[in-house]
Amino acid sequence: MPYILACVSQKGGVGKSTVARGAAVALTRQGYKVRLADLDTAQGTSVDWYRRRLNNGGDPLESVEYYRTAKEALEKSRDVDVLVVDAQGRSSESTLALAHAAHVLIQPATGSLDDLDPAIRLYTELRNRQIQSSKLLFALLKTHNENEEAAAWDYIGQTGFPCLKNTLRSRVGYKNAQNAGLSIVETFYPALNEQADAFLDELFLYIKKLYIKDM
Repeated sequence: MPYILACVSQKGGVGKSTVARGAAVALTRQGYKVRLADLDTAQGTSVDWYRRRLNNGGDPLESVEYYRTAKEALEKSRDVDVLVVDAQGRSSESTLALAHAAHVLIQPATGSLDDLDPAIRLYTELRNRQIQSSKLLFALLKTHNENEEAAAWDYIGQTGFPCLKNTLRSRVGYKNAQNAGLSIVETFYPALNEQADAFLDELFLYIKKLYIKDM
């Protein structure tokens, strides 16, 4: 069975697909056989992104596929090292199934309470349904400054859920890269790529520490 990293959210626009695509590209660069599973069949933004990537001559991934359910994605991904799941932009029973199967869930949020409160409710519901808190990881995206991030870390910290200390701030360079079928580690700006690398390195290290084995 592959390692399973699932990017989830309670609402759209917080950066879930951004993290999923970046993780898939970064792990592929490290030599892993990676499948990116797009569970949002209504929107299909990650599949569309991959078409742009190939059309623009970007490096291919092992595969980027639509799946209707988490169960289907898991059953059809036994041939890869890592399955990165870009889940639907809302919670459902499929989210619970994914939470049980995944090694780690990562839920992006901005510093806004409009994003943080629904995100915390989702993780609290999963924890109440016997998902370990250590698997329920937050990440701050689209923030603007250190004060906003500090307030968000404090707010999340009161819940007992872990949160990455590296952030991805709101930058046009990240958006432009994805518009071209690239990822957050492939922008035209070295400083943005370095920040994205640090963000993803912390994520991967977190998974390794949880499972005490190489990915």
